[in-house]
Amino acid sequence: MNKDELQAIKERAGKATPGPYTVVKLAWDYAIHCSDGFLATIEGQDSNQKEQAEFFANSITDIPSLIAEVERLQAMVDAVNKYAFYVAQQPWDWNKPIAMSFDEWYAEQVQP
Repeated sequence: MNKDELQAIKERAGKATPGPYTVVKLAWDYAIHCSDGFLATIEGQDSNQKEQAEFFANSITDIPSLIAEVERLQAMVDAVNKYAFYVAQQPWDWNKPIAMSFDEWYAEQVQP
């Protein structure tokens, strides 16, 4: 997933009606309720209507959490790539350790 795709998801999530959402059992169906009232109804004969409604209701908090985790992991991948470049630039001696461990290097990058 590239940064533009992730940004588009963040923008859609930011425009959604704020949560929390709750699942409400109706006579035959399930509804998703939010602070503004009913948001959606899950209709049909599926045996998993309640699970579908719970999935949709939880998406208001799950999606921002997933976005944050993707951003954290992307930042870590970027850091590892930069560290690999740093290591590649160091004089290589099989008998000596690398000049700086990743943790030391990363701490220096985050807090120069």
